[in-house]
Amino acid sequence: MTFDNDYGEFTVKDIAEQITYVKTHAGVSKVIRQLRHWTAKDLLQPIGGKNTGTGNSRLYNEFSVVVAAILFEVTRYGLPIDLLRQLVNWVEGDQDGEFAWDLALMPEEAKAFLQIAWEVDSKTGESLDPKFYLFDDTDLQWGGKVDREEFNIDHLKSHTSSIVINLSKLFDRIYPLPNRLMEM
Repeated sequence: MTFDNDYGEFTVKDIAEQITYVKTHAGVSKVIRQLRHWTAKDLLQPIGGKNTGTGNSRLYNEFSVVVAAILFEVTRYGLPIDLLRQLVNWVEGDQDGEFAWDLALMPEEAKAFLQIAWEVDSKTGESLDPKFYLFDDTDLQWGGKVDREEFNIDHLKSHTSSIVINLSKLFDRIYPLPNRLMEM
């Protein structure tokens, strides 16, 4: 699947085939189950509702593919569902996800990163106060998420844990560069 679907609607199988690393039947099936779980937990929003009955395929828009790819990547690190929910809310709250498309459409020489940082409660192990930082390889940021002066090594000192995702590489997998350049 490349994003040339005229209707901009994708099934769970379409998304799973695009975001999985393991392109076998078993690999795609595993991701399909994960996508359905995320939908049940309201991390992914299908077009027109969840359609919980049989015979009604769930369809998702292109932005859901981006959200699914980000979730697929960060769940490899065992992040808890409450932190994933906050991440999805942050992504969706960013001008309806415009940042994701800005990144997806950037030329290949630009590199964009998403950092997820959080505290851990020493008594419960619960993730507390997550912060999300979006930046490029020159420390410039988009969408006013972080002041340039704030984004330095000092912000790392206040967090127990942190993960940095290379969004450029992630988006290269789901939205190849030739397709991105045609959109510009």
